[in-house]
Amino acid sequence: MFPHERSLVKQYKDKPFAIVGVNTDKDRAALSQMNAKAGITWRSFWNGEKGTGGPISQAWNVAGYPTMFLLDHNGVILNRWLGSPGNDVLDAAIEKAVKVAEQDQARAPRQKQSSVDDIIAQYDSKMKRFGELYEKAETDEEKAKLFKESYPEPATYIDDLWAAVRRAEGTEEAARGLAWILSNSRDAEDKAKAMDVLMARHSDSPSLGKVCSWLVWDHSEAAAKFLDTLATKSPHREVRGAALLAKAAKMRRDGAASKDALALLRTLAKDYADVPHPWAKEIESYTTIGAAAEREIFELENLVVGKPAPDIVGKDLDGVEFKLSDYRGKVVMLDFWGDW
Repeated sequence: MFPHERSLVKQYKDKPFAIVGVNTDKDRAALSQMNAKAGITWRSFWNGEKGTGGPISQAWNVAGYPTMFLLDHNGVILNRWLGSPGNDVLDAAIEKAVKVAEQDQARAPRQKQSSVDDIIAQYDSKMKRFGELYEKAETDEEKAKLFKESYPEPATYIDDLWAAVRRAEGTEEAARGLAWILSNSRDAEDKAKAMDVLMARHSDSPSLGKVCSWLVWDHSEAAAKFLDTLATKSPHREVRGAALLAKAAKMRRDGAASKDALALLRTLAKDYADVPHPWAKEIESYTTIGAAAEREIFELENLVVGKPAPDIVGKDLDGVEFKLSDYRGKVVMLDFWGDW
């Protein structure tokens, strides 16, 4: 059934249709791995550790597997099948029910639809709240529970964002939505589609500076072409500088000659010293693109194998001043860490 169910999800992606499972596997961890391997993207209730004897299947009096129900858009049961009814019967029943749902929706008063900025604000608000709760969590168990129950997964916002982008097609609002999708989605198809639309219709947008930082880790030819386009054609210095900074970082990450990266970084340090970094408002240390280039230059010239380590002078957790060079004569493992 999985291949056909996947095709139904794709066929009815923008329609009033959803697949919801009730899974009777006893091992939830193994189930998650199986879902990922099988490409199962729809949500499923877990029937518990008793498997087929769990509470949901018991409440619904399920006697054999698979058992399938088709519900209409008001939650009324239209069909019940013990065993698969066959793709043709299933498809016909779904098609009929979806048409009725669409007709009812068309007749219903239209509700205000969320804009791109509304959706992103909702995500930011939930992420802020998650961060506040996470800082208060004291144990690993509390933190793990928070991640499981309260972390706002970007994937849950993507479909609504695509709909909002289509409604705002060709506007700066659409560009902001596409930039968010490209920066936050973990789906390669979504990212590629967003990049294509941005390059074709929004390469002059001022919203693309932040996107460049994410593309450092994208090794595709499309990402390299996208950065080249922004670096040469964007009318905004901040976006051009961010694209060039990302290109220099990619040269290093992709194993290119450090000499070429160093030359580009020196140009950025000189010509973009007064240009705000696109992340300046969110990250205190990111002031200007020129300053970011200077940090990269320092790393290339000093923090490499074979060079003496720069000294560190500071205070320990008890307020006592000490230096990294105090440990000369000993092998030192320098560990930058935090307990977030």
